[in-house]
Amino acid sequence: MSRAVWRQRDFSLLWGGQTVSEIGSQVTVLALPTLAIFSFHAGPAAIGLLVACERIPFPVLALPAGAIVDRVRKRPLMVTCSLARMAILAAIPALAGLDQLQLWHLFAAAVAMGVFTVFFDLAYLAYVPVLVRRDQLLEANSRLEVTWSAGALVGPGVGGVLVQAVGGARAVLVDAASFLLSAMSVLAIRHREPELATAHRHHLAREVGEGLRHVFGNPVLRAQLLCLTAAGVFAHAYEAPLFLFAYGRLHLSPGLLGAILAFGGLGSMLGSTVAGRVIARAGVGRTMALTDAVSIGLSGAIPLAVFVPAVALLFPLFLVIGAVSTAGNIAQMTLRQSLSPARLQGRMSAVFRSFFWGAWPLGNLLGGVLAASLGAVTTLWLTAALGVVASLSIVLTPLWRVREFPAPAVIAPGLPETRRL
Repeated sequence: MSRAVWRQRDFSLLWGGQTVSEIGSQVTVLALPTLAIFSFHAGPAAIGLLVACERIPFPVLALPAGAIVDRVRKRPLMVTCSLARMAILAAIPALAGLDQLQLWHLFAAAVAMGVFTVFFDLAYLAYVPVLVRRDQLLEANSRLEVTWSAGALVGPGVGGVLVQAVGGARAVLVDAASFLLSAMSVLAIRHREPELATAHRHHLAREVGEGLRHVFGNPVLRAQLLCLTAAGVFAHAYEAPLFLFAYGRLHLSPGLLGAILAFGGLGSMLGSTVAGRVIARAGVGRTMALTDAVSIGLSGAIPLAVFVPAVALLFPLFLVIGAVSTAGNIAQMTLRQSLSPARLQGRMSAVFRSFFWGAWPLGNLLGGVLAASLGAVTTLWLTAALGVVASLSIVLTPLWRVREFPAPAVIAPGLPETRRL
């Protein structure tokens, strides 16, 4: 009987390195907007754009990046990207120390970080099925969701304390150090990737087209991509209004806001422990639709914090949002990996990242623009309602009827075996 994935040395190194990296990254998620608001007096549209900048490279670069990832070894690429992101973030406190830091530097750093994150994430997602068997993907993805959860749990709280203690610019040094540790952990992995097939290698554009045909040619993958992308626009529209509402209307400190956001990570960690049972009981497709609808819909309750003590509402609210959304994240990641052959993992993930994370900056920009014209409260209510509708559109697609993950034997570029759906 094989060991559980978390007891396997190489997977544990990947998992541990990513956990440290995610904690550092969540510090930056709080530090950069806070730095822009308090040091440069950035307004709603500027904050929306800043939050969006790290995701903007995804719709631009992800498709060709996915084809490149399928051509090269993933481990050296991940190490290179981690070291590059370390250097980018280290430049922010260096410029601040010289009294040369300007607002545009934050935008440039966010975009540059996004470029290397595109390549790292696609290599990382394609590397997981190399390290574990396909029947271990659900367990592996559940463990890796804990990685994000740990980052979201610890990072905002640490970030809030650091921002208050040493300022936003110096706080991002924690993230820079986390990328160095991530690179070292990936370097320590002993597993050697199989030889890359070159016999069927074509022009880059043809390989990108093959990935697109694989995703859009499968009705389940196509529905997952389009419905969750539409929901994702509204799911991320709340982020810029949240900062403005928390600091401007509720007068929260960075430390308290960080603690509130950390409860989302705690919820995600709790949710990841029961995700497998939730998926087994509700089914794969229904889990995606219902968890997405509930988590986005609950963001519309944030403005109620003006009527009750903010901490009494926001701490449990973010705890529930984090717990509910996790099962859907695990389900959608495992399903798309299970329906894709090894040689297309990078390109399949690139298509999803192009759409999913293309929706992320679009949502950030939408939230910033709407908050500037309608106000933060109206924006939070409106985008939550539209997000629920978009999530529930899955009911009208074949994805709603998917009950189980397909067996390894039936993985193919075409339709999954219907008796398992």
